[in-house]
Amino acid sequence: MKKLVSMLVLLTFLVTFTGCDNATPIGGDKAELVSISASPNTINLYSGEKVAFSLTATMSDGETVDLASANNFSYKVSQDNVISIDSGYIKATNNIENANLTLTFTNEGKEAEITINITENPITAFNTTDDGDTVVKDAARLDVLVNKSIHLADTYKPADLVIPNIAFPSSYKGKLEKMHMRQDAATALEEMFKAAKEEGVELFGISGYRSYNLQKGIFKYQVGRHGGSEEEANKISAKPGQSEHQTGLAMDISCRASGYSLVESFEETEEGKWLKENCAKFGFVLRYVKGKEDITGYSYEPWHFRYVGKELAPKIMKDGLTLEEYFSSIN
Repeated sequence: MKKLVSMLVLLTFLVTFTGCDNATPIGGDKAELVSISASPNTINLYSGEKVAFSLTATMSDGETVDLASANNFSYKVSQDNVISIDSGYIKATNNIENANLTLTFTNEGKEAEITINITENPITAFNTTDDGDTVVKDAARLDVLVNKSIHLADTYKPADLVIPNIAFPSSYKGKLEKMHMRQDAATALEEMFKAAKEEGVELFGISGYRSYNLQKGIFKYQVGRHGGSEEEANKISAKPGQSEHQTGLAMDISCRASGYSLVESFEETEEGKWLKENCAKFGFVLRYVKGKEDITGYSYEPWHFRYVGKELAPKIMKDGLTLEEYFSSIN
């Protein structure tokens, strides 16, 4: 009989509840619920993205119980229809532009909270103009997606351009446009170059920010080099408005061994290998990945590094993904 009662108690605990006012009591005859705690305290999500969370009960006997995976809690959300919760995961609703909300869990009168910030997935964060052009909604986002399908306005110029305190080729005189980056990216680049130098790896910045008009001239030049073929030129050079360099978040990097040139053999240098291995620690990703030309639309560029932030970069570099692949996978 005692065994049967114990089994019934266990089954009662395992029954899952979600919603505003349902949770299975977990206190027994000997132990009472002291508190519940949620982790992490803050979750940043893209629309459509799903992430794990933990919700743990601490009992009076010192034992802890996992509530999240069993959905053993009630909850309320400060904004309707923006998230769903199941089996230890929180998922943001698709096509949410921006939302900031508080998620409150309860069990036996105890509460725990998580702050959730939802941002529109960059792969859908664009407006379509009357002539059918797709222009990014917020070009100032650090995770902005710019490619052959999603463009920057011809008038866009970052407001916070600075010249990072890094090494440039000695031939660079004065304050050239291409030496600039946005402030956050420049600071991170300085940290990365400093860390590399401490390990005996000397890096050089080659080309950062480019205005719409400069990119227009570069693309025109490349078309001429390719016999007037825009299609061929577009494999290695972006059309104006489609270049990451206009965001101020990208830097082409080289080294002495490569003659400060942007060449594929850079990947075989000590400097190129160090960058690929360490860039994510500083918030950068290798933007144009080898073997993924059909996805990015551009030839492999082992020298082109794009700043996306220290939280996002490791997720992308971990599996060798492109930005397009990563943002599509969570949408």
